[in-house]
Amino acid sequence: MVPTHFAVVNPAKPKPRIVHDAAARARGTSLNENLLTGPDLLQSLPAVLMKFRQHRVAVAADIKEMFLQIEIAEEDRDALRFLWRSDRREGQPTEYRMTRVIFGAASSPCTAIYVKNANAENIEKVSPQPPQE
Repeated sequence: MVPTHFAVVNPAKPKPRIVHDAAARARGTSLNENLLTGPDLLQSLPAVLMKFRQHRVAVAADIKEMFLQIEIAEEDRDALRFLWRSDRREGQPTEYRMTRVIFGAASSPCTAIYVKNANAENIEKVSPQPPQE
């Protein structure tokens, strides 16, 4: 079970964001200790800035809720089980499984960047030429 650490509430958004603690230890181990972090795929800031100089127009983007856009394989979801109670504190909590990549898991950054890069490569195969200026 991945402990649910707390819920973050943003007044501008209707739903709370649930934060899981993948570093929490249970029976001497944690989820993060059992995950492969993968390579650091994040590009360095100087490399990004140099790429901005290659063309006359540069584009930067923020992928909204990036981790939550990535689906976890069915066979891996049991590792991301958690308990949740409704607003009422009485009764037993319900067991759920995450279907999306979570914030705080050691493998999440590498997974997200890998998926972004794979999607970019797939799009490049379909449309290899950049838009003309």
